[in-house]
Amino acid sequence: MAEHKATIRSSPVARLLLVLAGLVFLVYLLYLVRGVAIPAMLGLTLAYLLHPAVDGLTRRKVPRWLAITLIFMAFLLALAIFLMILVPRIDQEFRDLAGRVPQYRERIEKSLMPTLQEWFKVDTAEDVKAIFDEYLDTLKASAPQAFSAAGKFLGTAFSGTMSFLFALFSLLLIPVFAIYFAYDYPRIIDRAKTLVPPAKQKNVFRIASRVDRAVASFVRGQVTVVFILAGMYSIGLSMIGLEMSVFIGVTAGLLNIVPYLGVSTGLLLGVLMSLLNFTSWWKVVGVVAVFAAGNTLDGLFITPKVVGDRVGLKPVVVIIALLAFGQLFGFLGVLIAVPATAAINVLLQEAADWWRASPAFTGQSGETQALETTESKAPDTDKS
Repeated sequence: MAEHKATIRSSPVARLLLVLAGLVFLVYLLYLVRGVAIPAMLGLTLAYLLHPAVDGLTRRKVPRWLAITLIFMAFLLALAIFLMILVPRIDQEFRDLAGRVPQYRERIEKSLMPTLQEWFKVDTAEDVKAIFDEYLDTLKASAPQAFSAAGKFLGTAFSGTMSFLFALFSLLLIPVFAIYFAYDYPRIIDRAKTLVPPAKQKNVFRIASRVDRAVASFVRGQVTVVFILAGMYSIGLSMIGLEMSVFIGVTAGLLNIVPYLGVSTGLLLGVLMSLLNFTSWWKVVGVVAVFAAGNTLDGLFITPKVVGDRVGLKPVVVIIALLAFGQLFGFLGVLIAVPATAAINVLLQEAADWWRASPAFTGQSGETQALETTESKAPDTDKS
């Protein structure tokens, strides 16, 4: 029995299988508790975002509890100001949109219907008109209550696996988890370090540092990019006089977390609004120019400077990760998709480096490699 345990410990394949089995069990456990884990994950994300600011104050001899209090109060104040400015503006945009519905109906009947009939050579204008009337009536009725409807939707979404009261309680737990993680962050890291065998600490800490840089680059960097792009798109669309400019700009910025989705959605909504409120083709050109300029600046300057190349994930990989994790874990999966994929990418790179340096890949035994290394380091006395 002792020999069997020693064989498992000494075999790299056996250790790898044990690690994979542990990861599979962890993923399965996360799947089981995905509904309950959302507040904890949101709290951890918030604490992770604010950790550099908290750490900066503690280095200046500010007590950790005071640093956390100051940073979280500043964050909540900034969030409140942001919402006080943003929400009334978007709410007014929806109310204005509802008031322009009769204008849109008239424009569709006079301009769009004849065009469709001419292009497709069919006499289905009445059917198309009925469809547009139905959707426009729905839009007129629902636009003023857009935010209350969004609240009801969120309540329904949260209560899919739990009662609404429990969902509200979970929402209130997010700042509690965030403060706990922020306060105990150094202790959690120190305890995790004690679980690593001393002989393996150098490599494990190096890999953990790479994973932390990759995850931090995405989590903190992408949040910054989202706010920058949302502001740029909103200001640009407002300057050209586009209706629903703030809503479209903020939506495009938030959806930028998925490659190409933000700019394509914003461009589609912007062009649609410019056509519904058509005055000249210059407004359509302006919408295209705003999103083209924003996407170019994002690709050349904003994301490279803010996020950098530490994440190392191709856009298609990000899209697949979001779809796969979202399908498996729901909203929790969307939260952890890209950070988890970035961490897995680092581990795969480390595994590939280990495999390329292994005797099985090079075709040399460990003794031969050691001998060649010793000979290459030995001084060449024949040339003297």
